[in-house]
Amino acid sequence: MEHNNFIYGYYFDKSTHDGKITSLEALDDNRQYWLHFDYTLESTKQWLEESSHFPTVVVSALLDEESRPRATPLDDGVLIALRGVNLAANSNPEDMVSIRLWLTKDKIISTRRRTLLSTKELADNFANGIGPTSPTQLVAILSDLLISRMSHTIYEI
Repeated sequence: MEHNNFIYGYYFDKSTHDGKITSLEALDDNRQYWLHFDYTLESTKQWLEESSHFPTVVVSALLDEESRPRATPLDDGVLIALRGVNLAANSNPEDMVSIRLWLTKDKIISTRRRTLLSTKELADNFANGIGPTSPTQLVAILSDLLISRMSHTIYEI
């Protein structure tokens, strides 16, 4: 995460190299973007509470330790909570890994505690110039990646 306070950050329009966001201070709110955070970090909590200007209920949901899968329309966006299979070594696959999302027409903010291979794959796709081109497309691709990684575990169950 270095000094960025976020794990991944990309603009959906690739007008700057791979569209990578280098810092929160340089964030261009006039462009569509994705920011992915670790919600257990104090810097994430501070940015969400003090600088994001998101409704309180959105901030609470993005920082919530316990979340159930859902999609809840709110104002000009949608709060989404998804889960993926825990594929970490020596882990129980039924111990699901969750991701929380705030989706608007211009941005997607995601938070997690544990690493999800699906978000890493999305970031790799952005870095390779083949990432999603909109916030809604990111949600669709993320959902597909989560489901495809679950298929083997579901089959075994």
